[in-house]
Amino acid sequence: MERYFEAIALMDEATKVRTATLYLTDNATLWWRQKQFYPEDVAYLARKNIKRLKHTGLIHEYAKEFSTFMLEIPNMSEEELLFNFMDNLQSWVEQELSKHGVQDLATAMAIAESLVDYRRGDFSKPKP
Repeated sequence: MERYFEAIALMDEATKVRTATLYLTDNATLWWRQKQFYPEDVAYLARKNIKRLKHTGLIHEYAKEFSTFMLEIPNMSEEELLFNFMDNLQSWVEQELSKHGVQDLATAMAIAESLVDYRRGDFSKPKP
């Protein structure tokens, strides 16, 4: 690319970047668009939102919101994610998950959601 810029006597760095991006394809294009339009403080804000997030309603809604924030934090460890998920749950759910000895976030979410379904008392018999 640099040789091309020399051949056409292109010296302005901003113009070089704009020109080079025209030649990006597939994943490189996606990467560039993310770098171009993804705010730098998204991960920081997502961490703050996870810290403030509390389970007050349906566990499904809490898990969905937690997952949304989690996906915006590329470098948060599984251990830290699990801690934050469990720490912000209502105490009865956290106790149930502790009894099950959950070790990962996916298991914690699955068990928590099944507890809520059970807790809601959907005991109706299946229809034949």
